[in-house]
Amino acid sequence: MEENTSHGWREEGKTLAKLALPTIVMTASQQAMVFTDQIFLGHLGTEQMAAAALGNMYSAILQYFLFGTATALDTLGATAYGAQRKGLPGTSLVTWCHTSFVVLTVLCVPASVGLANAHPIAKLLGQDDHISELMSQFCAGLVPGVWPMMWSIVLIKYLQVQNVVISPAFGTLATFVMNIGLNFGFISAFGFKGAPMATSFSRTLQFIFMGVLVVCFQRTKGTRRSGLLALLFIDADQEEDNVAEGQAGHHHNFASHATDQKSDSLGDHRLGQGAVGITGEAPLSTDTNGRHGGVLAAVRQFGRNIAQGSRPSLLWAYLKLGIPGGVMMSCEQISFDITTGMAGQLGAAVVSAHSAFLNIIGLTFVSCPFAVGIAGSIRVGNLLGSGQPYIARLSAWLCVAVGGMFMAFFACMILIARNYVGMAFTNDQAVIGVMASIAPLAALFQVSDGVMGTAQGVLRGCGKQTILMVYNFVGFWLCGVLLGAFLCFKAGMGVIGLWWGIASGDTVTGILNVATLYCVNWPEESKKAQQTLSRDAEENQAIDQDNVEETDALIPGGRQHSRSSGKQEMVPV
Repeated sequence: MEENTSHGWREEGKTLAKLALPTIVMTASQQAMVFTDQIFLGHLGTEQMAAAALGNMYSAILQYFLFGTATALDTLGATAYGAQRKGLPGTSLVTWCHTSFVVLTVLCVPASVGLANAHPIAKLLGQDDHISELMSQFCAGLVPGVWPMMWSIVLIKYLQVQNVVISPAFGTLATFVMNIGLNFGFISAFGFKGAPMATSFSRTLQFIFMGVLVVCFQRTKGTRRSGLLALLFIDADQEEDNVAEGQAGHHHNFASHATDQKSDSLGDHRLGQGAVGITGEAPLSTDTNGRHGGVLAAVRQFGRNIAQGSRPSLLWAYLKLGIPGGVMMSCEQISFDITTGMAGQLGAAVVSAHSAFLNIIGLTFVSCPFAVGIAGSIRVGNLLGSGQPYIARLSAWLCVAVGGMFMAFFACMILIARNYVGMAFTNDQAVIGVMASIAPLAALFQVSDGVMGTAQGVLRGCGKQTILMVYNFVGFWLCGVLLGAFLCFKAGMGVIGLWWGIASGDTVTGILNVATLYCVNWPEESKKAQQTLSRDAEENQAIDQDNVEETDALIPGGRQHSRSSGKQEMVPV
């Protein structure tokens, strides 16, 4: 596969910016929802703020394992889409999405059970009966939103890996805005319990909205639409490819529902870009009377898709990346949350301040390094899957540079606003004072945090979740948690000691990630990605042939072709 060697850093920077900027809006909106509850509840009282902080801590421990497991879709989906745009065989993007849907739906069950039984956890953290009860109420209110939240993530990733990022960014931003209004209304009506209820309701609305966006995308994909639909859904690179293919006289188009031959339709179905979309919406053929399979056919097709995505070989391939990814992210998150539990033993004012500042640096992390890391993971996965390793390397280092520079800027902002930042959370002067004392240490490791987050994202695109899991354990636990606990309790430094531990662990993890990125053999990674995709291509082809025959059986009159144009007429269900 020839690679465009004239593709420089300016061109790649523009491509990354188009992918990263909407992703920044999306991740910032998602993270902002987490501490919107805490801000509203902080004005009810310090105990309510502390309970919300502990509730967010505990829910994050459970949810970040789910988020990390979903990173397998970043790797597998991005490489699948990159390969399919080059006409290479392999497991489709849609199939990987269905596999992700099955895995995450099952994993949501133990996560929800854990949230529903938070009271003993609060007692283990040394909280009194009142705060323990409030924390339990907060976590129980989050349970209804667990499944919609994770299903939304699958839909978002389905769009993201196809470089469609504006529409999910708009959806998450709209959800965040709605969550503010819902918090105001629900807290006024239900008191403390209203905050988690608002969050769960917002996540349910987000899932519905993302489902609508995906259906719209599937119906508009491959068309020459203009205006808002084109802005939201049509990938410019894909559109250029479609035009180029049309000018060259090629009939096989991965973004089109129309095909010349039945074999081409099968090829598109296998690649996840033709006969069936992620929602099971099948653009079925019509007979001479214009009849098609209808909603029942779509439901049956969705069931077949889920069954195909649940094949043991696919589940194993997904879990080989997903479980280390889940441990990787939960290991990092738990290390921060354990420090919140430690801070809880220092008093309500200290734990409120500590948790509030963790939310701030969490917002900065997901707003740029994590968001750019997602963009880098998708971009690198696309490039490796399409056989362009050297552009993938360029993209990787651009991501790291952007992450470091952004966080250097934000470190300066933290220092400038250190005496005022606490006022956004509470009127309690004790909490504001503790946050001001934490600020210099929080600023200290922002650059390493930015470099670490972007490097991790790129390495996820290479499928290196297992080594990242090890790095997170070494950095955040062996260095961060242990040092922080020693300085806090043994050395008598209190919450400042905890933050020295956090800074040390983050820095060590960042160094390990950058060193690994430096050692990546990019041509070899591209070869491995393509081998992974094509390993079960023959199995998929046989299964897809069966699916096409079953779909034809649902259509009265069978599969017909237009005599006038020689092309099969396809209409969406």
